Amino acid sequence: MGERLNELLKLSRVGSNVNPSAEIALQDLARDVLDLVAGRIAEKGVRVTVTEEPVVLFGDVARLKELYQNLIDNAVKFVGNQSNPSIEIGACRNNSDITLFVRDNGIGIDPRHQKKIFGLFEKLDKTVDGTGIGLAIARRIVELHGGSIWLDSAGEGAGTTFYFTLARTRLETSEGGDPS
Repeated sequence: MGERLNELLKLSRVGSNVNPSAEIALQDLARDVLDLVAGRIAEKGVRVTVTEEPVVLFGDVARLKELYQNLIDNAVKFVGNQSNPSIEIGACRNNSDITLFVRDNGIGIDPRHQKKIFGLFEKLDKTVDGTGIGLAIARRIVELHGGSIWLDSAGEGAGTTFYFTLARTRLETSEGGDPS
C-alpha cells in the first residue's frame, strides 16, 4: 500500500512540479537513463540499441528521463524467456513529424488488453513487481509535452513497441537548424 501511495504522489507531481524546458539529444538522454537501469538490464542479459539519428527532444528533461526509464523498465520486466532479449530506442519520420519509440522482443501484449494498459493500477501480470502506475505516468508525461502515446503488439510472444510523439522534437542538422 505504501508503494502505491508513493507512486500516486509521483503521478500527481508530474503536472505540478515543472522544471524549465531544455533541449537534449536523444542519445544523451538514453545514456543517462540506461546508466540508471544498467543493473536490471545486465541481470536479464538485455541488449540495448539506441538510434544514431540526431534526434533532439525539448521539454522538462527530468520528466523525459522518467518517461524513458518507465518504458525501458517495463520492457526489461517483460522480456519473458527470450534467449536474446533486446530493446531498441529510436525514432522514425512520417513526413515532417518524428515518432519516438521503445521496442522490445519480449512477451507482448494481448490485443484485448492494449486499450487499458495506460490506466491507473493496470497490471496484466500480477506476479511481476510494480504498482501498475508506470505507464500511466508515461502517458501523463507525454501529454504534458504536447504529445500522444500508443503501443503496437501482435500479442503473446510478439514483443511490444511503445510509440509516442513530443512537441518540438526535431532532427539536428550540421548547422543546428531544422532539416526541413
